[in-house]
Amino acid sequence: MRQLSLTVIFSVCFLANAEAQYKPRYEHASPTQPPIRKADQGTLEAEWLEAIAMTDYEVWIAEDTSKKQQYQVFLRQDGGWFSPGEAAGGMHVQDRFFDTHDEAELFALLEMQRNPKNMDYSIKSYTPDMDWQYVDTFDSNANAREFLDGLMALIGDNYVGDIRRVTVLPRSLQ
Repeated sequence: MRQLSLTVIFSVCFLANAEAQYKPRYEHASPTQPPIRKADQGTLEAEWLEAIAMTDYEVWIAEDTSKKQQYQVFLRQDGGWFSPGEAAGGMHVQDRFFDTHDEAELFALLEMQRNPKNMDYSIKSYTPDMDWQYVDTFDSNANAREFLDGLMALIGDNYVGDIRRVTVLPRSLQ
């Protein structure tokens, strides 16, 4: 028992002495920021990426098809309606379109005469999609706008133009 009390007294003295020699240093830390919510994190990442990314402006043009009509012929046989196509090479057959209603009607009447299985015809009209073509890339929106305006003055009213903003990360971050 005596040995135990000597050990306890020695341990307490040793710890008190060690504590006196090595006082703990308390550093004042700045208050921590509240945790970032997922929505805020997405916004912060987008702002960060935009700050280090390179933004280019691409110029695209397309033929204005808003006033253009195309016509497609459908023929009816016993099996239902089908659209006669035109050979596009090999076994591939693509749809046949006509620029005027009269051309489409003439084609339908000729097909009715050529094949007696054709019982009726129908002509559908639609506005074709615009086929956009890339022209050039610029560093600023103002330069792209100036180029597009000059290009549109040269090629006339049959085309429309668009400037598309493209953000690209540097290769080191990809």
